[in-house]
Amino acid sequence: MTSQTNNHRIVIYSIVELIKMIQDEKVEMRDTSQLHLRKIKKYLFDNATSKEIYLPPLVATTDKNQFARTKPIKLLIIDGSHRLKAFSQLETEINRAMNSEIKAEMKKAYDLHYMLEDTKIAVHLYEGFSKEEADQLYIDMNTKGKQVALSKRIEYDSRNILNQITNRVIISNNVLKAAGIETERRTIIRPTNKKFLSLSQLRRIIYVCIAEKTELSKEKNVETVLQVEEYIELINLWLNELFNMVDPYEIGNFNKSMLANFPLVMALGLYTNNGCKHKNFFTRKTIIKERMDALKDVDWSKRNPLWQTFNGSLKGRDQFFYLNKDLETIQQIVKWMESQGGDVYRR
Repeated sequence: MTSQTNNHRIVIYSIVELIKMIQDEKVEMRDTSQLHLRKIKKYLFDNATSKEIYLPPLVATTDKNQFARTKPIKLLIIDGSHRLKAFSQLETEINRAMNSEIKAEMKKAYDLHYMLEDTKIAVHLYEGFSKEEADQLYIDMNTKGKQVALSKRIEYDSRNILNQITNRVIISNNVLKAAGIETERRTIIRPTNKKFLSLSQLRRIIYVCIAEKTELSKEKNVETVLQVEEYIELINLWLNELFNMVDPYEIGNFNKSMLANFPLVMALGLYTNNGCKHKNFFTRKTIIKERMDALKDVDWSKRNPLWQTFNGSLKGRDQFFYLNKDLETIQQIVKWMESQGGDVYRR
């Protein structure tokens, strides 16, 4: 199966074919890092059962006398050596895992074995590149390629549970839409931007609800206790309680609302969810309402002198007060919130 234009085309190889070509020394690859190889193999093992695996096309060149073939049998890999070598090393590890006493590992091994037998991968093939041309293309691909924006990764990578919940909350909460979610930029520049949260900030708040931590784990999978639908309902409940206290059309306006300071929103998220990670859904609903209700008389406006008792500094021409973003400041605010009567259920 090919798609051809001038001196390059797309050729589809099965994984089995490529591994046989490597064994026959018909494939030349770049030097690889064993650490990177282990990460790729772990990714393949962890996602074999769900079949949620994405592998971009390999990029390769071949001699002109090979290019006329429907499937050239000699390749010089320009980009994708780690992916291809990881495949070539899998057989031994699959066999070892098949004999594991751990049933989950054994199942992964069999799932991966059968998946590889049926898997094909695209190779973007160029004709007759010299080694210098191949090296230059490799450099260009790995230095000039545009990184996918975080907002697009959140929007389109539905394998990540945080992304799933973030997107569902945005879709389901019309008041949040009115408050504004910044989807084009990773951060919000105040006071110019009056949207309540950026997409990445909303995802961090959702992570607080699930994990009771402020910094996202580097691990792909987030440990959950409740069902996805239950987390969505809890987050929407929290947002609606918040918007009952502060006008959603003004909450992101730095001239009026202190909640335009993201550290204050993070503190509010931590305060509401502290000690709740392992509680059941109905108990958590009650806690959210009671804790938020304890703050119903707080003056959230910029003019409240209380805010400047927390760590922060005056910045800019208009000397707006910005709260520090460090965990110490956030925890300082959480303690104050709990002192307002919102520390119930923590015993």
